[in-house]
Amino acid sequence: MIRTASPGDLAGIASLWNQAFPGDETFLKYYLERFVPDDVLVFSGNEGIVSMLHIIPSNLFTFDGPVECGYVFSVATHPDYRGKGIASAVVNEAHTVMKKRGMAASILVPKNEPLFDFYARLGYLPYFKSDLSSIPLVAAESNCRIAVYDDIAQMSSIYENSLKDRVHLSRTAEYWKILLDTEDCAVCLSADGVCGYCFFSDNEGLTVNELFTVSTAAELSLLAFLGGLSGKAFITHPCSTSSGRYMGMIKFFDGFELPAVTEQAPYMNMVFNT
Repeated sequence: MIRTASPGDLAGIASLWNQAFPGDETFLKYYLERFVPDDVLVFSGNEGIVSMLHIIPSNLFTFDGPVECGYVFSVATHPDYRGKGIASAVVNEAHTVMKKRGMAASILVPKNEPLFDFYARLGYLPYFKSDLSSIPLVAAESNCRIAVYDDIAQMSSIYENSLKDRVHLSRTAEYWKILLDTEDCAVCLSADGVCGYCFFSDNEGLTVNELFTVSTAAELSLLAFLGGLSGKAFITHPCSTSSGRYMGMIKFFDGFELPAVTEQAPYMNMVFNT
């Protein structure tokens, strides 16, 4: 049976999450502390919860204004119940829920290449692109530090201004807080406050996951700051262009449609995958 989750499902959701996404326990703890039952669908049977799906209400910035949509993530099915069409049924039910809420589209990021085919069968189209490039770290004067909550308003302004000519996923103040709680982020400072920021990770080589600034000087300052943290000579930086690979998909509801991918590719980043 597919139904909306209840507070009593928390243990079952955590158990399925750990089976489907091993090694992600830190984020799981953080997420469950902010658990919103109405945004979670579960398939439950005699053995408890065997499939689930999470919806994050989101806004997609378009050239005609913001459009309400549902960001789908953490689609999971217990190994013993896979191949039975359960996940497809849960995703389709999520489409019904989102349409009832007045959402115009559903978006997601498949965790791996085979899942692109799975979601295509459910009506999703490849739309958001990303690619990787390596850029050198430079020696430059750096006035940077690790980001804090008080930086969010200026970071959000830089993000929106940098993407004003591109379709992109808007972020709420709460989502910015989630990013700062779960990701490493540095900001560059000027007399007027934050003038740039970058999310970065240093797992298997230094990667800048997102970098937006108001000037070249601010970008160089952040790169110098990262060089001081890591001591590495190059970083890998994702860029969203029409020549990149698809990383996100979209399903339109009720005739809604966005512009085709152009040189200014739609931007989606710093999101959870499915």
